[in-house]
Amino acid sequence: MDSAYNWWDSLNKDMADLGCYCSQADPSVCSRHVNGEVTITSTYTDNMTRVSSSTEEADRAKEELERTYEMKDLGKAGLVLGIKIERNRKAGMLSISQRAYLEWVLEKYGMADCAPKTNLLPLSISLNKAQVPTTSKEHHFMADKLYCKVLGLIMYAQVTTCPDLFYMVSTLSKYSSNPSKPHWNALMHVLWYIKGMLHYKITYGGKDHINLAPVGYVNADYAGDIDT
Repeated sequence: MDSAYNWWDSLNKDMADLGCYCSQADPSVCSRHVNGEVTITSTYTDNMTRVSSSTEEADRAKEELERTYEMKDLGKAGLVLGIKIERNRKAGMLSISQRAYLEWVLEKYGMADCAPKTNLLPLSISLNKAQVPTTSKEHHFMADKLYCKVLGLIMYAQVTTCPDLFYMVSTLSKYSSNPSKPHWNALMHVLWYIKGMLHYKITYGGKDHINLAPVGYVNADYAGDIDT
């Protein structure tokens, strides 16, 4: 534990000396803004990915890091922690996706050939905490259901490349302490939905690109929360 902390502390100090600032949302992400140029780095253990606003800035940031650490350049990132990175430099676009990871999740739970769904959850679904298993039959049904495991695997995709899964994950997480058949069936519906969105990607840039500020839409159904 001490070695991990010492590495984190040393890296933070060295990045600060290079003019980088850590993200408050994710301490593993650092950014530097100098003379109109931007470099953003992300560190996972001792692996670092980096993006810069220009080739010159990228070379400069790399040289500065190499003066501090012994590094090996593995070239352009193509697959990082299950996240696929695709570039179209002619169109000025970069896309990230997790099709292979999500296909693995579907295969792992026998849903590789399931029928895809286009809706996030079944229409008119009503879930609440009162739907806990009460009979021996209901307890037997849930005995071998890895509810939290499946939900956790989906959650990883949700926080990386699939923000459309956020509502389902946040809703179904409320019942993870004692899920029942309705909750499990809803979770399986999410896998059916994932089957239909395997080709989805997050794409940055393009001719209409202005900035990285996200635009979101929400339909807040507060009256639908039966529990609170």
